[in-house]
Amino acid sequence: MYDQGGYFVINGGEKVIVAQERLACNIVLVFQDKLSPKYSWNAQVRSQNEENNKPALQFKLNIEKRERGGKIWATIPKIRDPIPIIILFRALGVDSDKDIFNMVMSDPDDTAMSEAFRPSLEQAISYESQERCLDYIA
Repeated sequence: MYDQGGYFVINGGEKVIVAQERLACNIVLVFQDKLSPKYSWNAQVRSQNEENNKPALQFKLNIEKRERGGKIWATIPKIRDPIPIIILFRALGVDSDKDIFNMVMSDPDDTAMSEAFRPSLEQAISYESQERCLDYIA
């Protein structure tokens, strides 16, 4: 009697309308991860073409807690394990650290952000070629 919702009787059968919520697609969502023992922040994008009903693909970035190194990891569809973000950039053909840095940083003079990004650059120092990075992902 006091339940919200749409109940109908059609041809002697009870029908109900139930509201459903889903995450917005094609929008970057950033969360502070207080429950994870490994990551401090994560960002995710659910990518979906608005013209068809194929399932959304999810891309995630996770930033490790500083005591674990503070590196940035990417999770992409169809790849099981997280990938270091610098290796992903190099696999996509962005070779120089300066180009990667300029793509990621909105203000190249921000020393706090550049220091936070340093562990990710140091992690991929031995993966300089696109071919080697593609092998890492494979």
